[in-house]
Amino acid sequence: MNTAGIIWGKAIDLPAHVKSDIPFNINAEQYKNNIYMILRTDNQIIEIITLEKLEWDSQHFNKNIWYLTPYMNNPNLEASIVNYLLSSLEYICRYFSIDMLFCKVNTDMHSYIHGLEKRKFHLMDTLITFEHPFNQYQPFDVSDRYDFFCTHDNKHIEEMMKLAEHLYTTDRFHTDPNLDNEKCNQLYSNWIANQSKDPNCDIFVLRENETLVGFVTCKHHLDLTTSIQLVGVHPQHQGKGIGKELIKRTLNHYANKGNKITVGTQLTNIGAIKCYLSVGFKISTTKHSFHRSF
Repeated sequence: MNTAGIIWGKAIDLPAHVKSDIPFNINAEQYKNNIYMILRTDNQIIEIITLEKLEWDSQHFNKNIWYLTPYMNNPNLEASIVNYLLSSLEYICRYFSIDMLFCKVNTDMHSYIHGLEKRKFHLMDTLITFEHPFNQYQPFDVSDRYDFFCTHDNKHIEEMMKLAEHLYTTDRFHTDPNLDNEKCNQLYSNWIANQSKDPNCDIFVLRENETLVGFVTCKHHLDLTTSIQLVGVHPQHQGKGIGKELIKRTLNHYANKGNKITVGTQLTNIGAIKCYLSVGFKISTTKHSFHRSF
């Protein structure tokens, strides 16, 4: 077995403090804005990690931000292998002058979680993803007090953008002390602006007597799945069942337009979790979100 090395175009030897007696090879290859790390023995691939540059996040926060994905999601990967892989990953990050890494891992991947914490990754939040299939779907009854419609009208988008700047303050971005708080506030406002220009996105508003009380943004995917991206309720109308009304109307809208709909929220958002469960969503995944600054 050869000594482990990192390769992107040509072989580059790891520094001495990264080398190990563990009989594995790591190949790392760059393709455009992605880096693929493959950990293998002579006849078996053990793990694949992808690093993808987040162009939008990097520009918004003025940092070189990348996203780390463990491709094989093996919860039984040994701690020694994870530590070996992450030590090589750290060298790559410094080689490419990466400022921050974002990473989500399944909550049952304990070796990965412990390895990330050992390598100075910090837990920011835990994301619960729900899904609602549309087989045998029965439409929900909805209130006649509200108007619910899809819009890309500039006036509606501007209202939503202004509202979004102050709605989302407990997410993984605001939790990270290495990210500017004002830019975190602007993130969701800019997100809505971008989605309003995306042909694969729908934006819905809920109005009562011409007053915006809530909104939902959704994105369509190639597998005929729709994901709910953002749900927002005006602070003056929270606690009145508006969030549930938005979700029921969204489900009714997409019932005959795809296979299923998904939505995610933080583990700490008990109100949202109860809402999704009450209208038939089931938990599909739970992931920890980690950030690492260099």
